[in-house]
This record gives sequence, structure tokens and C-alpha cells, in this order.
Amino acid sequence: MAENYFNKLNESLYMWRVIPLTRRTAYQIAAMDHLFLESVSHTKRPIIAFHEWEPSISIAEKQSIDDINLDVCETRNTKLVRMPYSGRAVYHDPKRDFSFSIAMPKEFLPEKYSEIFAPFSYFLGKQVESLRKIGVHDAEVRKDPTSPDGLRGMN
Repeated sequence: MAENYFNKLNESLYMWRVIPLTRRTAYQIAAMDHLFLESVSHTKRPIIAFHEWEPSISIAEKQSIDDINLDVCETRNTKLVRMPYSGRAVYHDPKRDFSFSIAMPKEFLPEKYSEIFAPFSYFLGKQVESLRKIGVHDAEVRKDPTSPDGLRGMN
């Protein structure tokens, strides 16, 4: 039985669901992320979706709403959405922001990346590596000592 599971897992490595780049509302992206987590837990098929955001702020699942100045959000017509994962608030600027969501079974990652924040570090490293291969030699992972994994994002 376990052998069948691993055969299926290996086959699904090549069957990523890819959702193309489209401008979406913050609420659509949050709903998609919830759906992706649910889908992957049942199908074991990884998903990647590419997004352009409207002006918005996404906050983490357990982050306090008191961290956000709601009056400024309203004045600037900036949407606020709670996302289904940890971290801190992120401002999404449609003129500068490009993002993606990845949902995948942890079994797809090398064992050393199985801890909760390690996949983030793994994918940031792969992004930097890819950018350097196409000539963006200054790409680097930004360090943030206040974040649980010490990483903040990518420059």
C-alpha cells in the first residue's frame, strides 16, 4: 500500500496545476489560497498560481488587526485581507508587486526543508538562483532577524 502511495506521489510531481498570471482582488487571492490548501490535502497534486494584486494589505492568520491603520486603508482605498498562513502584514502595490502562491505536500520537499518555514527559504533560494542564471547578479535573499526563519523576502 505504501509503495502505491509513493508511486502516485512520484507521478504527481510532473502534474503541477498552474494558474496563470492575472490581476485579482485581495479577496480572490485569499479564497484561492484557502482552496489550494484544501485541494492539496486531498489530491496531493501541487499548485502554483501567479497574481497581480489590487492595492491591498494582506495580514497573517494570527496577526492583530490593531497593527493596521484602518483609517489610512480607507482613505487610500486599500483593501485588507487575512491570509491563511503565518508572517506579518504585506502591502501589495499593483505597480510593483508580482506574487505567487504555492501549495504542495511537504513530502515533495527535500527532508531538510520539512520544517514550517523551511519551504519559504527553499523557494527563495531557488528564485535567487534562477534570477542569477538569467543575469540578475544582484539578486539576494533579504535577512530579517525578527522573522521566525530569519528571512524577509528577495531583492
